Amino acid sequence: MDRKKIKTVNKLLISSLESIIFLLLLSCSTVSNMFSSSSSNTNNISTKGTKDKTSSFSTSPSTSLKSNNETNYQVPSAIHVIDSNTFRVEISYPTVWDALLSILIRNYNILLADSTSGIITTNWDSFYLKENTLRNQISVKVKKLSYNNTELIFHNSVETLKTTTSYIWLPEPDKYNEIERIMNNLAILLNQPPVKISHQNIGTAKRVIQK
Repeated sequence: MDRKKIKTVNKLLISSLESIIFLLLLSCSTVSNMFSSSSSNTNNISTKGTKDKTSSFSTSPSTSLKSNNETNYQVPSAIHVIDSNTFRVEISYPTVWDALLSILIRNYNILLADSTSGIITTNWDSFYLKENTLRNQISVKVKKLSYNNTELIFHNSVETLKTTTSYIWLPEPDKYNEIERIMNNLAILLNQPPVKISHQNIGTAKRVIQK
């Protein structure tokens, strides 16, 4: 092989290597951006309450949500408010189920989670807010309407502890809008804009329990 051919082959090899290196750098940058975005969404999920050093819950309501889902969206939200307890999500059932369960596990002990029936129920969770001792229990029915359409039906039982001759738990309205907090966290995980719902008659408990 003469010198001209050798030079031509070398140039082709160098050009090919440069192209491969460029593509590898571009791929690494894309993967890094994806992980950065996912981490940001997870860190922005609000919690129901945190225990202080005295083992009582903080007296402030749930913190407000701040994330990139507060920016102006050019497309309609996939989450639709039917009423204060019912929502329809234009996303597949498995995706909605996994996201909702991961949110509830952060704040509650799960009593039941059956993906076949679509039922999630938490244990009663006691907390202290504004000099009142309260507890609540979340139940959710997750229903597959179609391949890409899922319905959520919530019930938030809230009770406050009253002391007379004995301890008694009395029904209490959800003054701190727990369902809205959960739905906004779901919106963050599903990359949707914030959810706004009416706060009237949300999850009022129907039972009176004596101890």
